[in-house]
Amino acid sequence: MSFPLWFLNGGANGPMAPYLILLLLMVSFTAGRKQQSTIVIVYLVSLIVLISAELMYPSLVWEPIGGTKKVVIMAGLFFASIGAAVLVTSFRINFLRDRKKLLRAQSDLMSTNLQLEYAKKESDKASKAKSAFLASVSHEIRTPLNSIIGAIDLLKLHDLKPDQKMLFQLMNESSETLLQLLTDVLDLSKIEADKIKIRAKHMHISDFVKNMANFTEALIIKEKKEIEFKYSIGDLPSSILTDEVRLTQILTNLLSNAIKYTQEGKVELVVATNKDNPDELFFCVSDTGMGIEPENLEFIKRPFNQVSDQSKERENEGESGVGLGLTITRSLLRLMKGRLIISSDFGVGSRFTAYLPLTPSEEKQVTPPILNVTGIPKFEGISALIVEDNKFNQIILQRMLESLGVDCDIANNGLECLSIWQERNYDLILMDLNMPGLDGIETTKRILKDAVHEPIPKIIAVTANVLDQDEQRCLDAGMHSFLPKPITMAELSSRIVAATADS
Repeated sequence: MSFPLWFLNGGANGPMAPYLILLLLMVSFTAGRKQQSTIVIVYLVSLIVLISAELMYPSLVWEPIGGTKKVVIMAGLFFASIGAAVLVTSFRINFLRDRKKLLRAQSDLMSTNLQLEYAKKESDKASKAKSAFLASVSHEIRTPLNSIIGAIDLLKLHDLKPDQKMLFQLMNESSETLLQLLTDVLDLSKIEADKIKIRAKHMHISDFVKNMANFTEALIIKEKKEIEFKYSIGDLPSSILTDEVRLTQILTNLLSNAIKYTQEGKVELVVATNKDNPDELFFCVSDTGMGIEPENLEFIKRPFNQVSDQSKERENEGESGVGLGLTITRSLLRLMKGRLIISSDFGVGSRFTAYLPLTPSEEKQVTPPILNVTGIPKFEGISALIVEDNKFNQIILQRMLESLGVDCDIANNGLECLSIWQERNYDLILMDLNMPGLDGIETTKRILKDAVHEPIPKIIAVTANVLDQDEQRCLDAGMHSFLPKPITMAELSSRIVAATADS
């Protein structure tokens, strides 16, 4: 249709050129986005063909004259007006259609956001319920476990017959495994609930690594394995800023795994700066153990999974667990803005490398942590009051303190503690938290407020409440230190050393 109208209305000099442009605009506005490019191409091709034909065959063009020209112009204006009306109408229809789609999309988005908000609230509620449940279970298990581990610890002070030593060893290892499992499950729950806070403090790197080396060597002796252990420290600042407690937990997991899956051979710990990134520190634990098959590398990163050598031999050796250590390690490193790289050759060995940001510290004197206390000291002339409502824990704590040479009395609750303390002052008070009547926090506040005796005794929290906020509550109330149940002679003596040293 365009061809005859073009030539019958003066060609490029006639009214058809602007009319075609108007037609192009109309069709473009009414068409969808996918069709618009096709329409433009067809229009341009048609225009080129018409102009080319006009140039090649000028005789085809008919120039209207006189009244005919006026009619043509009026007809062009008429059709242009109709086209403009159609264009405006089409534009309005498209606008209303798009507006309706936008309103529907906004409504859907609002509905989705409400659903997401509800789901998040339900998820947070479930997470809090799980955390509360695990904290409650942890408290209820730690309380009797304190008596078991405490009694086992006291048995170490006695000479046992060979068959008794074997039974003692079984009890000791089983109780340690149970405690580690309980700690791991609680830690994983805290990580998932985003309740673990990273507290960076000054740490002496050389002393820390030596401490970890001592721990590893003691573990090898305990496991009775023919393993050669060595460690090396690169050119590092003497002191760095990091969360020493969490870093200890990370390396303890990696070193324990290396020894667990190495029957004989070598385990090595290397600490140095990353050559590719001088602002990064790495701890590399390598072993010559069983190694990990390539298909299991991703498998072991998930909670409750562990490597097996597809034989019952390892099960018989008691090398089992629930596979939480590596998951916790990766999560802690993520919180500390680090990462864990695992490489392994099955049958040759494995390498676990923990990378952390390197932040040098200006502090000169840093006290390293005590991982293990050997040679239990005696505290002659030290007095302590045990505030504990559980009879079994009373007996265990009393026996432990007496073994350390500490003179001690017992109070069954907070009110009884205040009554006894008013009659006699003590160097130390070992305070439980959850007690009927007056709890440990309020009892501590009253002791510090009343100050009946001078000097005021150092109060050590001894509790099965092991969450970070529990420790902070105790310190905020004025307690000297925090000792989570179950406790050992070594841990108890180290707290007493710290408390009496401050005195």
